[in-house]
Amino acid sequence: PAGIGKSSLVNELYRVTAASRGRVAMGKCDQFLHSEPFDAIQQALQHLVRQTLGEGEAETALLHERLQEVLGANLAVLAEAVPDTRALVGEQPPPAPLPSSESRNRLTLVLARTLQAFATPERPLALFLDDLQWADNATLTLLQTLARDASTRPLLLVGTYRGAEVSPEHPLALALKEMLAAGANWEQVHLAPLGLKEVAQMVCESIAVEAERALEFARLIHARTGGNPFSVKAFLRFLYEQGLLRFDPRSRRWEWDLARIESQGLPDDVAALLVAESRRLPEETRTLLQLAACLGVTFGFRDLTVAHGASAAETARALWTAIERRLVLPLGKDYVLLD
Repeated sequence: PAGIGKSSLVNELYRVTAASRGRVAMGKCDQFLHSEPFDAIQQALQHLVRQTLGEGEAETALLHERLQEVLGANLAVLAEAVPDTRALVGEQPPPAPLPSSESRNRLTLVLARTLQAFATPERPLALFLDDLQWADNATLTLLQTLARDASTRPLLLVGTYRGAEVSPEHPLALALKEMLAAGANWEQVHLAPLGLKEVAQMVCESIAVEAERALEFARLIHARTGGNPFSVKAFLRFLYEQGLLRFDPRSRRWEWDLARIESQGLPDDVAALLVAESRRLPEETRTLLQLAACLGVTFGFRDLTVAHGASAAETARALWTAIERRLVLPLGKDYVLLD
């Protein structure tokens, strides 16, 4: 579910991959764009294009050469499907027309080969697709193509989905079953809510309190949040900003009153916490998040600055507030809006 830690886990993957000069690209499936084929894949490729351009002319020329080698005349198909890639492959003539089904198959193959071109033994690629429960059929077909292809070994596919929304007959469940039957190696990691012990550990690390007091406080927090990591952090921040959790400079420790907290009308689910959180954001940060949402789940700082109509310093200051609140996640040279 939302707030369980999917994006935080993937952020760790980014740090490990970046240390070996690898690449991480992200796309997010959208329940309102289910009829748009390959939308999440296009987001990931836009992300890869921005990364490559930021790495300089030599890397850009290398990718241009590799794409030309693997796609040939089909460079035109890529340029038409993902206009951002023209920054790497240049302007292309319109692709040769094909009947609808053949055109879809050709595009699937072109996108698969494009991702393979970005994935090399020297620079492996981790492709992260979020919210696969909303993936369109074309994207699922592409994932099956990549999973079956032995030549994609430098490519790691990472997908997240909300299990409660995926029945055995769901297209994603059927696609995963087909991948497994085809011999693809894949592993499921179930992210469960935190237990009372883990919430108590978070309290200990957040406010440097002894274990016995932390456990008492953690029981209330766990009951309110159900152990959802995002909710735990948001709830602690909410208590602090409401003056229900405060640091006493005289005793040099954090203080709270459980009875007083219990008597307050506090948010008791993730959605209510998010609403309360957003209302306390500075007006500039709220406006910036609205602009970022218009740019897409993954966005670049330069595009955001242009949309914001302010200086880079002003945009960075407003964006940093959202990053501190874990509403936005830095991912290489790009940023991701978290759900």
